[in-house]
Amino acid sequence: MSTNFIKKLVALVVCIPLIVLLISCEEYQEEDFTIADMDARACELFEDTVSVKIPRFPLVSFDSTWVDSAVYENVLEILDSLEANEIIVTDSDTSFTITTAENVEMYYICFFTELNEVVIFSNYFTDMNIIDADGTVINKESSVISLETVAGCSEIRTRNVYNLSERKNLLQIVKIESDQTGGKPFLLVILPSH
Repeated sequence: MSTNFIKKLVALVVCIPLIVLLISCEEYQEEDFTIADMDARACELFEDTVSVKIPRFPLVSFDSTWVDSAVYENVLEILDSLEANEIIVTDSDTSFTITTAENVEMYYICFFTELNEVVIFSNYFTDMNIIDADGTVINKESSVISLETVAGCSEIRTRNVYNLSERKNLLQIVKIESDQTGGKPFLLVILPSH
């Protein structure tokens, strides 16, 4: 074989993968990835300076028997106490500021909704449960955050979707480690899922 033929063959073998790579890269550059409207709205609400501050009370301040293990048997009474003290969040177009305390492991908030499916966003990594009036934990339908949302809004750290049958529920937020929040309050946004 001549060296000229070998050089042309090597050039061809190198050029074909490069051409394929360039064509495929161009295809992805033209595709438009955007954050979902609902996630963009949550991001806007996180960045807004107006937020409803939720008072912080451990459950035992209402009744000394309401320790975390007794919550599920006393949901209706707890909801009434939280509502009377305006420790309430709703599915509304606003953000809620939740303050943390060192000696409280879990936070409980009365949650009102008119919707069957809601998405709860937080600007910190939080673990949360929704407990219905019977003391049953309602499982999350999803906790996935799309790559478009991650790229489009660095504020969204938690995104949970819930299907609800009751209009008044107990929102349980598991305490966040102080090194994650730096002792700062965190925000919740609750929006309809569609």
